Amino acid sequence: MIDLSHVSEATMLGALETSLAPVIFTHSSACGLVESPRNTSDLCLQKLKANNGVIMISFIPALTHSDTTTADLTHVVDHILYVAEKIGFDHIGIGSDFDGMVKAVSGLEDVSKYPDLVATMLCKGIQKCDVKKVIGLNTIRVLKEVEEAGHRHTKDLPVLEDEVKQLWDENMRAFVRSKYPAAEHDVRRPSNS
Repeated sequence: MIDLSHVSEATMLGALETSLAPVIFTHSSACGLVESPRNTSDLCLQKLKANNGVIMISFIPALTHSDTTTADLTHVVDHILYVAEKIGFDHIGIGSDFDGMVKAVSGLEDVSKYPDLVATMLCKGIQKCDVKKVIGLNTIRVLKEVEEAGHRHTKDLPVLEDEVKQLWDENMRAFVRSKYPAAEHDVRRPSNS
């Protein structure tokens, strides 16, 4: 599965033009509301619709509102509505990025606030069937379609694998410890190999 949340627009467009399966943006929002290289342009949204992929709207304050101190749940819903107006509800999901940000938008600090997100979507006039798509059904659809595309192309295309470098070095661990002092740290589970 291709995730385009941390790539340039040129890479987004190239992947959207080339991919034989739907792609996802796991934690991005709309450039039309907040200009950021991490957010997705209207052109990429149109290509995403043609690809049948999903943009999962982020809860990162800087991607949600121009004033990060006031970014809140309603601004997240504004991104959902913006994308829906451009390409429809079939291509939207939720991509909080709880594991990759220091602070979420106000009102969506953790998963216990998801019912508030659903209530706000309903209050803003989003139909119940579309809310269901946004909170999970679209992502499940894309997972299934990517798996099906993989099966269809097993004989045509080689399996590509990259060696993934370790992200969590001592600097990253120190940063996490400083931000989350009460969290369980450095727990290593034995491998089953």
